[in-house]
Amino acid sequence: GRVSASAKSKAASKDELLTMIQHGADSIFRDTSDVASGFDDDIDQILRHGEEKTAELNSKYSNLQIDDLKNFSSESAYKWDGEDWSHKRKAESVALSWLGPAKRERKANYAVDDYYKEALRTGTRTPSTKAPRPKKYNTEDFQFFPSRLIELNERDTLYLRKSLGYKLPPVNAEEGATAKEINRLEKERDAEQKRIDAAEALTEEEEEERKELYARGFFDWSKKDFATFINACAKYGRSNYGLITSDLEETKTLEETKAYAKVFWQRYKEIADYERHISKIEKGESELEKQADIQGQLTEKVKKHRVPIQQLKIQYTQPTKGKNYTEEEDRFLIVMLEKYGYGTDNVYDNIRHEIKQSPLFRFDWFLKSRTSQEIARRCNTLISLIQKENVEAQEAEEKKPQAKGKGVKGKLTENTKSKRR
Repeated sequence: GRVSASAKSKAASKDELLTMIQHGADSIFRDTSDVASGFDDDIDQILRHGEEKTAELNSKYSNLQIDDLKNFSSESAYKWDGEDWSHKRKAESVALSWLGPAKRERKANYAVDDYYKEALRTGTRTPSTKAPRPKKYNTEDFQFFPSRLIELNERDTLYLRKSLGYKLPPVNAEEGATAKEINRLEKERDAEQKRIDAAEALTEEEEEERKELYARGFFDWSKKDFATFINACAKYGRSNYGLITSDLEETKTLEETKAYAKVFWQRYKEIADYERHISKIEKGESELEKQADIQGQLTEKVKKHRVPIQQLKIQYTQPTKGKNYTEEEDRFLIVMLEKYGYGTDNVYDNIRHEIKQSPLFRFDWFLKSRTSQEIARRCNTLISLIQKENVEAQEAEEKKPQAKGKGVKGKLTENTKSKRR
């Protein structure tokens, strides 16, 4: 249909016109016989009939009012020329209904397990006469429970194994084990099995005691809290309870942190692998002492001068002076480092911000373009110069009393000689 419609819309080509002439189209237009006149009459009749039908429809719909339009229904759309086409449409749909797919049937789902479960059920299950197991008290070494609670938990575990009829597996010695080692392992197994067989249930008094002992430990401290406590001690020092509490994400109060820290430093050897935790804390504290020492030297250096940005002097060595940084820039870096504190968070980012805001370096594009890492490296170089200067000054101070003693002794000798003369 689409191809034929497009073909009609196109103008006749040269070959098509030639074909029409060859097949008598020219004779139809030129012929004056009755055939041609009849053909013309038929066309005129068709046109006249169409005009009459158009006039009839125009007169019919010109008299329609708004009320007539309200009575319009979709059923009238199938009525044309006094014929109801809706029945014909239904007949066509019924005739083509056999082309539709068959209706899908749902398969029955037979619950075989449920059927046999109901069929074989002979009676209701009798309620168990065993008493429910008491609450299990999980303990961790970093929670610092009393040793008596550990003992009661162990006894309860042995009795549980006995009630289940648990038997220790035979000794599985490693390859190359001697007879003496195998004999020792068998003795240990037999001793443990005897403990299981001789175990007795805890009394009500012991259960109450265990409940009370459990409340004495730090049962609300999780592994995450313990790890955070260790890291905070290494970062801020073991006695800085305020900052340690702030790192615990508001799960612990200051009093709870102090209480835990007190017990920790008394019983830390009870924790497995405690050497690693203590080493981490001590390493962090040594770093804090180093930072405090450097900060003290910076403060002493800056406080010596009334206007340190202009008056502060740096004793350069030939390799460290360099050609990039000027003495004015170095003085500014030392003053800002002392202001924000050596080792504090974002200290070099703050110095970089101060450089950009300072009018002293408005056109100093070299210093303004330095990154935080480059500023940190330059500050470390300046710190080493200050430390070397302080060491040299201390050594010179220690040598002064000896030089003074030698001078006094020499003068006394000269005076004695002059008197003798």
